[in-house]
Amino acid sequence: MASISEEQKETTKRRILVCAVDMFAKKGFTETSIAEIASAVGIKASSLYYHFPQKEDILIYMLEDYAKSVKRVSFNQHLPSMINDNPTTDDLVDCLQFDFTKQKDPFYANVLAVTHREQHRNKLMHGVVRKQIMNIEVNVARIFAELKAKKVIRQDADPKFWGMVISSLSYHSTCRRMLGIGVDPGNDADPDIRSQLKWAFGLVLELYKLPENA
Repeated sequence: MASISEEQKETTKRRILVCAVDMFAKKGFTETSIAEIASAVGIKASSLYYHFPQKEDILIYMLEDYAKSVKRVSFNQHLPSMINDNPTTDDLVDCLQFDFTKQKDPFYANVLAVTHREQHRNKLMHGVVRKQIMNIEVNVARIFAELKAKKVIRQDADPKFWGMVISSLSYHSTCRRMLGIGVDPGNDADPDIRSQLKWAFGLVLELYKLPENA
């Protein structure tokens, strides 16, 4: 009997991941059985267990795969050069380092759907979502500090409040996409996370703008 190559193993593992994530997004993690996933992939359940000993291992692999796909630059090192003395809302959104292209990829859209759908039922997913929110709030605080240092906004601009606003907008928009409420993923003109974040940063620049020659 011919041995299975590492490439074949990775291909099968990827097929399992894609099928499983699609089913988790549509039915839920708990509601989807190993037998259903194996059937969708076209393998036996015992073969699936070879790649993923436990169903939650699929979630772990899903998150690892997503993390590898998103490349980020060092925030602290590059932030000063990303914000000039007259930044646009696009500049500030770019500082958050969101990968907006992932939203339009069906697989990664399903990853987001699974993450947010399962956050109240799965400790791992809850931790991931909470970490995402905290990271946004921390990055907003760093952006505000840089804007104040370059005298773009006043010192009384509250980064904690706006961090909560911006993280909430991101969370809300992701949930809308997950549920398909008022959003057509194939239409770039639809409201999306980026446009809402630009609106929020636009308010910041308008409300806390320093007078000229301040």
